[in-house]
Amino acid sequence: MLIQKFLISGLLGLSLLAPMATHADGNHASLLLMLISNKIKMEKLVKAAEDDPSLCSENSQQISNLMKPSMHMLAEYSQEKSGNYVNQSAYADSLVQRAKMMENYSVLLERYFSLRNSCPLNS
Repeated sequence: MLIQKFLISGLLGLSLLAPMATHADGNHASLLLMLISNKIKMEKLVKAAEDDPSLCSENSQQISNLMKPSMHMLAEYSQEKSGNYVNQSAYADSLVQRAKMMENYSVLLERYFSLRNSCPLNS
């Protein structure tokens, strides 16, 4: 089941990347790849700590280390201008995909803070 989720996340990420890579500049596509990579890493760390509370403190720190640069990348990723797309339709599609990425990170942040609050030592 975990492998299936990982594969689906990866395929979804690649399917999101394909149209953006042809319409947005290279930096935008690079940000997307990094955001997807960090999101997958953080989801694995959260899940592992949820399954094994002894990993809570260590995994929370690793998630924090990934989350900080991810938030900066997410801010930059969400600012792509319409002039970098071949038409307004492509730009509109990009806005939808960026909103989905922001929603995914929002859910991940909720899980992270819930995990941190449940850590035995709340480090």
